[in-house]
Amino acid sequence: MVASTDYQFICSENYNAPSLGNAWGVLINVLDGCLVNGLTLPAINNVTSSGSQLTITFTTNHQLKMFQVLRLSGFVPTGLNGDFRIVGVPNAAAVVIESTVTTVTTIGNAILKPLGYEKSFAGPNKAVYRDKNVSAVYRPFLRVDNSLDPVYSDSYAKYAKVGVLENCAGIDDLSSTQIPFDADNPTKNWVGTGSGSSAYAGWAKWYYARSTDAYTAGADSDSSISGNRPWMIVGNSQGFYLVNPMKPSDSHKLLYGFGVYDLIDGVDATPYYLLATWDYATVGASRDFSVGQNCAPFYGNNCPAIIFNGVGVNTQVSVLAAHGLYDSGTINTYSNNFACMPFTLIANSYLMGVLPCLRYINKARSDAAYSTVAYSNMMYVIDLQLNNRRYAFNLGSL
Repeated sequence: MVASTDYQFICSENYNAPSLGNAWGVLINVLDGCLVNGLTLPAINNVTSSGSQLTITFTTNHQLKMFQVLRLSGFVPTGLNGDFRIVGVPNAAAVVIESTVTTVTTIGNAILKPLGYEKSFAGPNKAVYRDKNVSAVYRPFLRVDNSLDPVYSDSYAKYAKVGVLENCAGIDDLSSTQIPFDADNPTKNWVGTGSGSSAYAGWAKWYYARSTDAYTAGADSDSSISGNRPWMIVGNSQGFYLVNPMKPSDSHKLLYGFGVYDLIDGVDATPYYLLATWDYATVGASRDFSVGQNCAPFYGNNCPAIIFNGVGVNTQVSVLAAHGLYDSGTINTYSNNFACMPFTLIANSYLMGVLPCLRYINKARSDAAYSTVAYSNMMYVIDLQLNNRRYAFNLGSL
């Protein structure tokens, strides 16, 4: 059976990966590369076949990972043009895919497949993304504002203000139903107020550059540290996760996300979710991301996702995952060789649904970031969160 190619992961170690540094707008570059455009790979030197497997050899080191997805084009025969899961990495210049094509007469090109989004609207260091499949039942808009707020200093911590909109007609159209939302302060998530260290600038945030790691207290008004951060984006056109630290070369990573969760039978809701740091405080306030309402998603007891129209509420509700939260990948709850479970979302005593792709690991593991695991005919990639906890992301059947 040919491995599925729906889910993709792309990381900072890949060839031509955008840098996530200490600047405004860099997160838009990362999202454009992973969600919309894909990453251009080195030229291909030759292609050889052995049974149902093709070995693709590049002219230089490809920096690809096991189980990533290639998009091939310009090949003859044309049956080799399309998306293919990497099922082998024999050396730094070659990868193996599965294909019915055995002879290649014209060598084409390869990119790392994007997750399948369109960039619906754009502005200076701003973007609105949505699933490019117009036939999809659910197509929420993700608005990302990675610009410098007028009330904020350029030297402060760097993050994007993020929100999910049901409808959007332009880059600054905020008239639609959205999450998060405060009826008493409709622009709370997007428009800064105040000045200096007493300013408020954003509510739902995806941080990537700060003066401290996510486990150490500090203020957004402290100067953020220069240098590039490691990152990974994993998911498909219906939703994705962003994993990154706030300091270079740091394992204390944050887990962010957006998309469509899988509804449980009998629940009538708009199944959109947003994982972010919920932080509406002055930029001079000291806080870390391991405790309280502003902690990292799914790390402690006060780290919810936000969803639309939870049962019993009108617009939005906080939800927590049903499993052991921040212990993922550190304790041997079960004896299975690779015990991992989906995150079930619970709100107001209702089982709302299941987060796609993300898996809680009931085993103590020591995998490095971006490690891949094949288990029970399924593919996984693993990354770290705060305090070296590990999460698995299910990439589909092998």
